[in-house]
Amino acid sequence: MKDVLLVAMTEEIQIWKDRITDDYRILHKLTQDLGNSSYIETIDELRERIHDPFLFVIVGEVKAGKSSFINALLRTEEDICAVAPSPMTDKIQQIQYAEEKKTVEVNPNFHRIFIPEEILKTIAVVDTPGTNTIVDHHQEITERFVPVADLVVFVFESKNPYRQSAWEFFKFIQSEWHKKIMLVLQQKDLMEPDDLKINIEGVRSHAIQQGLTDPMIFAVSAKQEREGKTDESGYQALRAYLDQEIIGPKAYVRKLGNYVDTAFNVIERIDSGIKDRELQLEADQKFREEITSSLENHQKLADKQVDLTISHLSTVYNRICDETVEDLNSGLGFFSMMGKSISSIFSKSASPQNWLKDRLARFERDLSKGMNEAIEESHADITELIKQMVKNVSLQIQNSETILKNDHELFSYIAEDRERVISDLQQTFRDFVRSDSNFTFEHLPDQTKSILPQVATGGGLAIIGILISSMTQMMVVDITGGVLSGIGLIFAGVTVGVKKRKLIKKFEEKLDEGRERLVAELGPTLKTYIKDIKARTDAQFTSFDQMVKNEATQVAALRTEMDALINRFDEQRSAIASELSKS
Repeated sequence: MKDVLLVAMTEEIQIWKDRITDDYRILHKLTQDLGNSSYIETIDELRERIHDPFLFVIVGEVKAGKSSFINALLRTEEDICAVAPSPMTDKIQQIQYAEEKKTVEVNPNFHRIFIPEEILKTIAVVDTPGTNTIVDHHQEITERFVPVADLVVFVFESKNPYRQSAWEFFKFIQSEWHKKIMLVLQQKDLMEPDDLKINIEGVRSHAIQQGLTDPMIFAVSAKQEREGKTDESGYQALRAYLDQEIIGPKAYVRKLGNYVDTAFNVIERIDSGIKDRELQLEADQKFREEITSSLENHQKLADKQVDLTISHLSTVYNRICDETVEDLNSGLGFFSMMGKSISSIFSKSASPQNWLKDRLARFERDLSKGMNEAIEESHADITELIKQMVKNVSLQIQNSETILKNDHELFSYIAEDRERVISDLQQTFRDFVRSDSNFTFEHLPDQTKSILPQVATGGGLAIIGILISSMTQMMVVDITGGVLSGIGLIFAGVTVGVKKRKLIKKFEEKLDEGRERLVAELGPTLKTYIKDIKARTDAQFTSFDQMVKNEATQVAALRTEMDALINRFDEQRSAIASELSKS
């Protein structure tokens, strides 16, 4: 294997490297802003390792021959990895170049071994514990090494390459990171050629089933390689593949491409999280629009009910007023008034004044009773419509769509804040619906009732008072002088008729004014009540609206930043792909 790092650093590659390093800086800041520790660590590793040799991560079950494979691959004068019948590697070991040999314990699960071997200027190797004991180291391996690996080598025991733990880990690496993978069947010297061929094909079939297209499989014997039996060991084919595909002339370009792909994997995950957040924002905005539309529709229904109420009240008002006018027309006739006047000579209670007062009292009673019964019924209908409006909003809140979950990889804190706001909103509306006082406009019943006598009788009854004083003055019978003469009667009759028509006309005009005041004052009063309840209902969404507003600002900024990053890394990927496609 060549020390390609010494020859591959062309000016163009250096430009790519500088650009990618700058892109990493931007991506690193974004991951820090998002606070995802695993992404931060991945990008940190990428930033540090972009200057490192090619990284091979070696995985496999205990006693599959990983350590022997590494020693034979590196061809060092002494074994780097300890080999023994019992498992020796219970830690992650990164083997890399240094001018002096030393071992550094990074943490209890991870050691760095520095060795002054020339080959390690080109490649660094990570030796991992057996996959059947890897649970304790799983996060360290998958977050620190696999994302930045140039090659993941799965080492299987030739006799039995179907151990479950190795394939489960293979499936995870393949599905999560899409890394370059090589499959090695170690200890082939212990197998008959035909049996070995069967196992090779079995591994190939299994790898394809797990999604690995055109798997690269090598059967090797570290023992034969160390014994100098290089023609039999299988390492020649393996090294030829590494020289050509992994660390050949375009190796560093591939390495940069690998690093860009790894970063892009992180970007895609972040982008997916942002899309979840965008979908949640769209759902919340749509939900809020539906609430606004629902409130407006219910207000329109309630306003129509008010119009029906006013129409009904006007009908009742007209009926009672028409009955009164009809009675006045009949009761204020000349002969009717003459009769009452004559009767009053013998009984004051039968006087025209008393008759008019009785008619006035009945008019007031009928009008008050009829109108108040109508307003009570209509007020109940309007209140029920308003309650239904609020209950409907409460139901909409309960059915609001939750896309961003509390266990979201990136934005769990956003999901939790949203859940709290929604929960508070639900509780607010439960309390709001339970309290009848929230549906009562202050003094509304008294206000609506008080309007009625005023608008109906404020002018009309004053006219009746005029009738009492003016009509009775003309109906006086001269007891001492006898019955009025015929000419006097005619004159009195004409006068009464003319005055009655004028006075009743004025009375009707005043009743019309009362009707207009009824419509002008009561209608707006009721609609203001509805508008007030709608406003109070809408005001319950203050915290939710603020949350949506803040989220819209933050998501828009994230989307702009993410789109810029995607474009930058897309450009790098395209440039690298173009270079690799050249012959």
